[in-house]
Amino acid sequence: MSEFEPKDDLIEDEDDEVISEAPTHFNDQQKMLWSLMLSDTAEAARMVKIMEADGIEVIREASNTNSPLQVAAAVDTASTIAEPMRTSLLVELLNHRTLDVRLDSISQLETSTGPNGIDLLRQFLASGEDASLRGRVALLLGRSNNAGLIEDIKAAYEKTTSPEVHENYDLAMARLGNQDALQRVNARLNTDVPLEKLIAIRNFIYVASPLALRALTPVLEDKSLILNLRPAHSNFENWLRACDIVVEVIAIVSPGALTFNPIADPRGQLTDEQIQEAREYLIHVGVR
Repeated sequence: MSEFEPKDDLIEDEDDEVISEAPTHFNDQQKMLWSLMLSDTAEAARMVKIMEADGIEVIREASNTNSPLQVAAAVDTASTIAEPMRTSLLVELLNHRTLDVRLDSISQLETSTGPNGIDLLRQFLASGEDASLRGRVALLLGRSNNAGLIEDIKAAYEKTTSPEVHENYDLAMARLGNQDALQRVNARLNTDVPLEKLIAIRNFIYVASPLALRALTPVLEDKSLILNLRPAHSNFENWLRACDIVVEVIAIVSPGALTFNPIADPRGQLTDEQIQEAREYLIHVGVR
């Protein structure tokens, strides 16, 4: 028996979902991989590494079947194979006809991308079919901290009309140092809608710049309630204010900047003294 021979002859799953047979043009090794993906993802990924292009073809074919189980197995295998094949195939799957595949692929890329990721993601940003995924790809590019990508993101921004996607582009460019985008990120703080305010404050965690935190200084005066930490199935309410969330963001972006931990359990509203300490930090951040 070959080391790659599947452990089970998978024809149907427990819900009697019909599994497509391997394409007739596949060679014997490809047919083994076709079945193996449904029974042992790790072993299938090892086999793809050995087969290279022949193995990638099997994943592509499986991802285009009408079987949700087979498609899921194909994406699971794609996310497990070695780099640089993993990133290349996952970026390719961002244009898959099935939304679930696209979403699973971007989630895997957000976990990690290979050394070929920037170039491939730049190509998707310029030509990818799903606008919402282009926004998430921009956020991935922003995490590279490569300021040379600002022009790519700006070009995508100008071709997009979706406010939600624009927000992702702004965050990515702000993280990369674009001041115009940072001003738009700052402007989103000017809302009275609790959830929007919460998101606008926490956006600075992604921007990840201590200097950018200065824009949050006025929000330390905001005592409006925006987040209820009430435990599930409990009538007990534990509201955090906008100013409390600002201090949380400071602690995450600038570890050690404060003498206390605002996100330690049990959590609750901070004291005036703690808010003042955060204010002093923001006033003096970047001052030598």
